[in-house]
Amino acid sequence: MFFWKTKKLRNELITGSVSEKEKMKYLLATMTLYAVSGQLGGSDISGGYFLAETLSIIFVTIIGILVCFDANSQGDGKDFIERFICISWPIAIKITTLTMIFLVLILLLLGIDIDFSETSKGSVIEIFILIMFEVIYFWRIKVHLAFIAKGDDS
Repeated sequence: MFFWKTKKLRNELITGSVSEKEKMKYLLATMTLYAVSGQLGGSDISGGYFLAETLSIIFVTIIGILVCFDANSQGDGKDFIERFICISWPIAIKITTLTMIFLVLILLLLGIDIDFSETSKGSVIEIFILIMFEVIYFWRIKVHLAFIAKGDDS
């Protein structure tokens, strides 16, 4: 895996000498970097909650990608990155929409006014929602990749 030598990687991609497993490692590294970068620039929580949220995101991202890669490998093992990226889009849209609807309904039905800022209650709920979102996201991708890799359209 190249960390700096873009030209060498470019040449390997041109010659087709980068395996699906190597490509998965690039996706894994990129998604993990995005997760960490997003945390550093956008979290409203701090201290132990920030650390718990960041480590949870990294853990779920790594495990999620590895499980998805395994699901694809148990079929034809081809085109993991292409399949992962393409199937991620509609799944992310569905899960985001359903999460928003769920949160609004829960807040309205229970009359809860949760401040997602520095309070421990808000921080724990935010971490839980984020973890559940990611777990469901990777689970749904895994399910679809397994069907795709086996050529099953049911």
